[in-house]
Amino acid sequence: MAVSHFDLAQIYLEASHFDSCAYYLQQAKDFWHKKQSRFRLFLINNAALKVYLEQENPEAASAIYLENRNRLSSPDLPQQARAEFYSLRLEYFKQSGQTDSLLLYRSKDG
Repeated sequence: MAVSHFDLAQIYLEASHFDSCAYYLQQAKDFWHKKQSRFRLFLINNAALKVYLEQENPEAASAIYLENRNRLSSPDLPQQARAEFYSLRLEYFKQSGQTDSLLLYRSKDG
């Protein structure tokens, strides 16, 4: 069921229905949190970060950004998920006015 919730969230994200997307992401997150799936939680947070950046909601974006930043050391995260987070991180820094971090990571990430 949680996979279906995540899939629905992705559909709503693509359609810019951010409230519905956030609802289904939270449903999926609650399930995967109980299962302690760092990989799934990382993917859900990437999607949530997209939502909060689109909505220009800095408080929510910051909380999700910090959660995923703390999960980066997990060895079970695929490179594609990490790459997506790195891309989202640049937008997060831009929106939050962290220009020093934006320039630092932009030069490191290539």
